[in-house]
Amino acid sequence: MILETERLMLREMTQSDFDDLAEMLCDPEVMYAYERDFSDEDVRQWLDNQLSRYKKYGFGMWSVILKQSGNMIGQAGITMQPYKDGELHEIGYLFKKAFWHNGYATEAAHALKNYAFQTLKLDEIFSTIRTNNYPSIAVAKRNGMECIDCYVKYYYGKEMPHYLFRATKKLEDMPLNELWRLFPVELMPHDDGFARLFSEEKKFLLDLLPENKVYRISHIGSTAINFIAAKPIADILLETYSSACMEQICDILTENGYVCMSKTKDRISLNKGYTKNGYAEKVFHLHLRIKGDNDELYFRDYLNEKPEIAKSYEKLKLTLSEKYKYNRDAYTQSKTEFVSDVTERAKKYFENKYN
Repeated sequence: MILETERLMLREMTQSDFDDLAEMLCDPEVMYAYERDFSDEDVRQWLDNQLSRYKKYGFGMWSVILKQSGNMIGQAGITMQPYKDGELHEIGYLFKKAFWHNGYATEAAHALKNYAFQTLKLDEIFSTIRTNNYPSIAVAKRNGMECIDCYVKYYYGKEMPHYLFRATKKLEDMPLNELWRLFPVELMPHDDGFARLFSEEKKFLLDLLPENKVYRISHIGSTAINFIAAKPIADILLETYSSACMEQICDILTENGYVCMSKTKDRISLNKGYTKNGYAEKVFHLHLRIKGDNDELYFRDYLNEKPEIAKSYEKLKLTLSEKYKYNRDAYTQSKTEFVSDVTERAKKYFENKYN
């Protein structure tokens, strides 16, 4: 097996797939974009071509298996295709007519894009699509691709206009180990400039967001704690009134420079200032929550009032940052016991200060 999605499995083709391939490639409705259906000899050549591609490149068109039945319902994969004076990596897909209009092409294409970026380490991936193949154009757009060219390809002596769609690798397409290398855990001495940075971003957020959606915006994280080392990232807690408000705010933020990194019913995490070349000059983590979900405020205030505990926290962070410089999840997880213990003490100490 090469890939697995919620409903599909992709594996290399074998000679036993001939009949399933023929059902697709010999169907004139399935092959309308080629303007010809295949003969049995054409099908055999197509299958042999894929087997050759596996040996040469390590990829090609793969059999798409529907998990529910175990049957082959189509083919999808990555192939090398000629373009102008060179070649490009192309996502392709073709399904039996009986399985059209079920979202299988989109599901497979999305998995192939991830495979291209995370396994093949490509920075861009393409799809070449007939200009009149509207269903495939829709799939490419749903796969986050943009049309960048229109050109002519030749199939069996016929001129066929094609669109060239492209997707470029984004941060959210990168595997964790690549992200950790790009954004290592590195601490710097406390800098009062982070308070100013937060104030500037808070003003930006208040000007941007509907007043009746925002309950409170707070500076949290280590840059909000006096005199301890911190990653050069300003953490922001934005409390709102409901899950619906969170979704509305998230939509506005993602249209104005923020990237949504994770989302649950009651919490959304966004960031700004992460680029494919590393950190930008100003970097923010924004924690979008429903009001009252604010333990970080108690932790912050307690450490600011108890400098000896703050210094113990700094010592722990410095040790962990050396051990887990390129593993942020492990760095964060290793602080959990300390943070949880101090937070519980802080909530008892301050009682209901923020609720």
